[in-house]
Amino acid sequence: MNHQKEYWNEVANEKQFTTPFQFDWFSKYVNKEAAILDYGCGYGRTLLELKQNQFMNLYGVFELADGAVLRHHHEERVKE
Repeated sequence: MNHQKEYWNEVANEKQFTTPFQFDWFSKYVNKEAAILDYGCGYGRTLLELKQNQFMNLYGVFELADGAVLRHHHEERVKE
């Protein structure tokens, strides 16, 4: 666990997640006004998808590595 920040600094730009977020299933059970906490959110890919689908009460917690922060900002700009 002590090396998580170093790990994410090394892999943040090329890390590929092979399990997609199941938005259709999620949206059946979770109201758009619900407060959502993504603990361990990394660069925020799930929160970004939720935001794009009008979920607005979103919170993410992660000891962010610089690489993850940069990727989050890049992903957010690309999706806009």
